[in-house]
Amino acid sequence: ATYNLQQCAGILRDQGRFKQAASYLAEAVHLAKKTGNVVGLAGAYHTLGAVYKELKVYTKALNYYKLSWALKKDLGRPQKILNTIESMSELYYQVGKYDSCLALCQQFLPLSQQIGYIKAEAHLALRAALATGKRNQLAQSRQYLALGEQVLHKVKPSEELPRLYQLAVEA
Repeated sequence: ATYNLQQCAGILRDQGRFKQAASYLAEAVHLAKKTGNVVGLAGAYHTLGAVYKELKVYTKALNYYKLSWALKKDLGRPQKILNTIESMSELYYQVGKYDSCLALCQQFLPLSQQIGYIKAEAHLALRAALATGKRNQLAQSRQYLALGEQVLHKVKPSEELPRLYQLAVEA
């Protein structure tokens, strides 16, 4: 039931019905807590972060991402952790917290490389290129851009590529 509520919320989010999505996710959180479904709770928190980011309630979005990250760390799921880190780094960049964005990218880029999660590696490298560029650290920005471009062509599945190419263009 927690999973189904999250799926409904995802559909509502994709339709731009963010407040309804948040309502479904709140129910998913309640149910996941009640049943001890930590995986479902981590997923619901992550999606709540995304919904609140769309609603431009950035403090709530960041809090939900942090809750999701904490649970995912305890579960030992590095790929899921990296998905949340990607979202957090994007949020930090979006609100102009370039130091926080860069710190996350630098901390988790090695993990993405270690586990071979190419999409996360490309995202974190390109986001780091943007953050260092905003901090006027152009040599470091070029290094991150080169790394991002190097792994970009290895990304699978192809539906991830348009978003990453857009990120590369910005970088």
